Amino acid sequence: MAEDANRFGHYQLIRTLGVGGMAQTYKALRLYRIGDAEVTKPVCLKQILPQYNRDEDFLFRFHEEARNSIQLEHPNVVKVTDFGEVEGTHFMELELVEGVDLLRLLAAHGGRLPIDIVKQIALDIASGLQYAHNHIPIDTGGNRTPGTRGIIHRDISPSNILLSKRGNVKLADFGIAKALNASKTAKASRAPLGKVPYMAPERFNKKIATDGRADLFSLGIVLFECVGGLRPYDGDDDSETIGNIIQGAPQAVAKEVPGIDDALANIIESPVSYTHLTLPTS
Repeated sequence: MAEDANRFGHYQLIRTLGVGGMAQTYKALRLYRIGDAEVTKPVCLKQILPQYNRDEDFLFRFHEEARNSIQLEHPNVVKVTDFGEVEGTHFMELELVEGVDLLRLLAAHGGRLPIDIVKQIALDIASGLQYAHNHIPIDTGGNRTPGTRGIIHRDISPSNILLSKRGNVKLADFGIAKALNASKTAKASRAPLGKVPYMAPERFNKKIATDGRADLFSLGIVLFECVGGLRPYDGDDDSETIGNIIQGAPQAVAKEVPGIDDALANIIESPVSYTHLTLPTS
């Protein structure tokens, strides 16, 4: 009976990895039937929470983004390997990364990491983003405008950066933020559609389109936090943080990390202080 309770379609659920605002994540075994034998493969399984399984706008965008993300093949991007529905519960299957996310790693090291590790994270995540931003998705759903280029992450933060036991750095959850942005359920909750301290200023203005620069902004915030132990725009609450981001006056990383080499400081600060926005006044 216990085994049946832990079955979900072709999956055997092993243990819960976490619960977010949109999905519950499990370590699971994907079950394959080969002749008379049952073969298993360890995977990461995201089950969409019940309230989103009834949100048609969310589900439409979720499946569209899953079709795009499943095409991404890069060593620094968590691979989406399947998605679908089992008895009304929608899911996404991803490669299982045995390790820890950057959020937990920072907490375990007092909020800062050695410069050499930060440099490696920067190189690996930037490589994955460059690939995704230049990827041209194959039209699998008939809804994509011809010539549309690039997949934007929109939610880069420490919890979406995974570091494996083998030393690999991978970016997870492409497209999830875009699906949530289309969700009436998420909007009704009035929760920020993204993690405010890491969000680029154009994310707070519907008149400005989001492109790859927003991801670079977020990556710059993450790197600043990794070396400095704080984020450059943080206020006392979300409202103050948003105001600081829109005003565009970040703290200097050299102030928090005396002696940091100029090249690394420039790499971290350039994306978080860009001014391409020209925010509309009305």
